[in-house]
Amino acid sequence: MRTWLLGLLGGLLLASAMPYAPPGAGFAGLLAAAVMGLRTGGRPGVVLSGCLFGLVVGLDHAADQAARRLPLPCVGETLALRGAISGLPEHGQMQDGSPRTRFLLSVEQLEPARCRGPQRVLLTDYSERELAAGQRWQLHARLRRPWAPGNPGLPDRRAWYAAAGIDAQGSVRARPVAQRLDEASGLGANLARLRAAIARHIDEQPLPAATRAVLRALVVGDKSAIGDSLWRSFQQWGIAHLLVISGLHIGLAWTFGYALARAGCLLSRVAVPAALPVSCGLGVATLYAALAGFTVPVQRSLVMLAVFCVALVLLRHSGGWHKLLLAAVVVLLLNPLAAIGAGFWLSFAAVATLLWVATWQVRRPLRSAVYTHVAMGFCMLPLGAYFFQGASLVSPLANLFLVPLVGLWIVPVALSAVLAQLAAPALAPLLWSVAGWPLNQVIALLQRAESGLGTALYVQAAGGAAGLCIGALGVVLALVPGGWRHRLIGLVAIVGSAVPLATPRDARDDVLLFTLLDVGQGIAALVQFGDRALLYDTGGGIPGGHNAARSVVLPLLRKRGIRELDTFVISHGDSDHAAGTADVLDALPVARLRHGPLVSPATGRPCRSGEAWRWPGGVRFRFLSPAVGPVGNSNASSCVLQLTWGEHVLLLAGDIEAAQERALAEYWRDALAADWLLAPHHGSNTSSSHLLLKYVRPAHLLVGNGYVNRFGHPHPAVVERAAAHGARVHETARRGAIGLALHADGTVEWQFYRDLYRPHWAQPLHRVQRSGL
Repeated sequence: MRTWLLGLLGGLLLASAMPYAPPGAGFAGLLAAAVMGLRTGGRPGVVLSGCLFGLVVGLDHAADQAARRLPLPCVGETLALRGAISGLPEHGQMQDGSPRTRFLLSVEQLEPARCRGPQRVLLTDYSERELAAGQRWQLHARLRRPWAPGNPGLPDRRAWYAAAGIDAQGSVRARPVAQRLDEASGLGANLARLRAAIARHIDEQPLPAATRAVLRALVVGDKSAIGDSLWRSFQQWGIAHLLVISGLHIGLAWTFGYALARAGCLLSRVAVPAALPVSCGLGVATLYAALAGFTVPVQRSLVMLAVFCVALVLLRHSGGWHKLLLAAVVVLLLNPLAAIGAGFWLSFAAVATLLWVATWQVRRPLRSAVYTHVAMGFCMLPLGAYFFQGASLVSPLANLFLVPLVGLWIVPVALSAVLAQLAAPALAPLLWSVAGWPLNQVIALLQRAESGLGTALYVQAAGGAAGLCIGALGVVLALVPGGWRHRLIGLVAIVGSAVPLATPRDARDDVLLFTLLDVGQGIAALVQFGDRALLYDTGGGIPGGHNAARSVVLPLLRKRGIRELDTFVISHGDSDHAAGTADVLDALPVARLRHGPLVSPATGRPCRSGEAWRWPGGVRFRFLSPAVGPVGNSNASSCVLQLTWGEHVLLLAGDIEAAQERALAEYWRDALAADWLLAPHHGSNTSSSHLLLKYVRPAHLLVGNGYVNRFGHPHPAVVERAAAHGARVHETARRGAIGLALHADGTVEWQFYRDLYRPHWAQPLHRVQRSGL
């Protein structure tokens, strides 16, 4: 049985990684082959049988997912939707203070009929409507397939959309006006309304805003109120996982329920089956999972726990490793895409660590608990460095204190407050205060420590798979019984896997690397040559909040081992180019800072037409615009940068428009010639004029644009003008990050991120475009 389960697990994992899901007609042949494998006997046949069966299950799920995709001809259309809001809407604000609400709509009806397919749609509403869980609405929305930035070496959020079963994204249109319908009924709707009521009760408590936000995350799984600064504080100490309800929290809830049942049995002195406390613990864990909204991590954790509980009662003689294998198989049978996210591997690695440590840990309870916590912390250090490009050096010690605090105090008292809110409302405020008091102290301590230590506790990692292997070996050496020497070597290896002792670099002295990052509707471009790097713009977002610099630019710089910038250019002040300026300046030392005349950072100076410099190896840079002093608007003041290395020339044009293009052409004329032109203003029809294209004569027009953006960039007229001048258009929305490796001998290597790996769950965003140039 175990051999077949191993094959089944392998088949499910293989199905989730396949770039192509074949049609269902071939499933019968795979099933027949699976049966034949069992009949032949022998371990290879059994493994093959399980693998083929896993493939069939995974590919059948892929076929069902494909049937729910938004048809490509309907992408960008405004469609009529009717459905119910599931889960808790996330309320927030745009940069200008206007409201923004994200919510998940379970689709009941979609028109026109030719666009039917999506069943779960993630929508954003920019009106002042009071949206709440369980409401039903008739509305119109502009839909697209799930999208996320695609950049090398960084997590692809499309994996989360696929695992969560989100079939489309969109924004609610102002016209026609949305209509409220009757309330949704059923268990799911009632549970969503209960979660919303509990969240409101938490918000009404006289506690600090940060404490209320953490309580909402721990009780109902709503993290939307947790600010970026608080997230960073928890990340610095390696305890951000405590804010996300997952295996740790579900396991603690089971322990709480099990302990209560055991205590009741002992006090009553009544003989009860051994399965009763186990079942009570599972019941408490299930109720907690329901409060958390049965999110993907919660589902995975609850299934793992349920499998262990059933196996504990029915299969008492099976080992822990067999139970872990069975749990992994059940999780993937229920959701074959669960393994495409980091959470799956982190959860099972944590349980595997517990099983491994349990084989030799000491019997003394206190010492055993401390040893287990420390072992878990060291195991997660290399995994965190691999999956998240960084790790906290104090995570083991911080978790040693905070995991018991959360599990033995905060969560039990908070869940008791929920029960009191339903049965004895007068008692609830006291319990919420008791649950919130330690959080007040912890948050205040974290904030004081962050102001004093900054980011010293958190190290950025760039070791990749090699660092993960070194860290795994270090965990083995540090935790196995024996002398202190190999333990010391293991600790050094673990820390070395997280700290980039030897910083890797993609760039060489004979190759210039240019990367146009995929930051949605914005611009961020990176130039690397030898040990030098230049960053042109940061992408968009909210200054000081969530922005592309934090989510894309800085993680990519860390991934490539870039610790400082030789040059940082902020082309102009629009938020889609400069939102992350402060984040970049806080994170990295910058030797040369240049910016548009209408940008006012604390350091640096405005770029000036004609300013030039060069790097060792012959790479030359020159500003072609703007002239001295500010011009009329932010777009017109954009810094236009020309990069030349040997025969290769690139022109980065910011957001200049036709008037500035005319001035450039009249002054620089043939000196504008470049092989690659970063399309001005993302391909707007106000830019990329015939006159500019005539003098630049680009072979390729690179467009930094968002998927199905509301501006329609690049404009069809721009695409036509580019074709008329012999330039091929490449969009980040279609291809992901666009990379160029420019060699000294004149050869060019291209890399389009989305062409590197196209798993079946990553829905095609457009009709298939050939990869050839």
